[in-house]
Order: sequence, then structure tokens, then C-alpha cells
Amino acid sequence: MKQAVKTRIPTVRRRNGRSKLPELTRDKLIEAAGHVFAERGYRAATIREICRRAGANVAAVNYTFGDKMGLYTEVLRHSVYSPILSPKV
Repeated sequence: MKQAVKTRIPTVRRRNGRSKLPELTRDKLIEAAGHVFAERGYRAATIREICRRAGANVAAVNYTFGDKMGLYTEVLRHSVYSPILSPKV
């Protein structure tokens, strides 16, 4: 019997040894969620639509943020801190 060959997705490793891939997914989800929440509001926004735009699995929201409210909180936090952290031109 032949065994299935498992393929690994190459990940970018940081100096501390952690993979950068989860952070990319998190950032994509926050970005997509910001647009969806702005267009539709919290109640009408769906996790499915946010994940479709971010190119992520629906389970990634629950894994990363806990629930829709956790994601919404991070979007608000990101919108407040982004202008502060961005370099001035």
C-alpha cells in the first residue's frame, strides 16, 4: 500500500522561531472585517463574507479572535492605533 505524501506550505520564519503566516491571516481578517463592518454595520456583517474577502477559513475567526465581537473589537483597536504607529510623512 502506498502512503499519502504530505506537502507542507512553506512559511516565513521570524528570528524568534514563530511563523509569520498566522499574523498575515490575522492582518487580512482585520483589514477585510474593517471594510465589511463599514459597509454593512456590525449586525449585517457576516463572518463568512469577511473570511471570503480575506481568503481565510471561517474557523480562523473563532481561533484567532474568539467570536465576531472579538474581531470587531480588534478592528476598532486597529483603527485607533494605526494612525499613531504609522510614520509621519
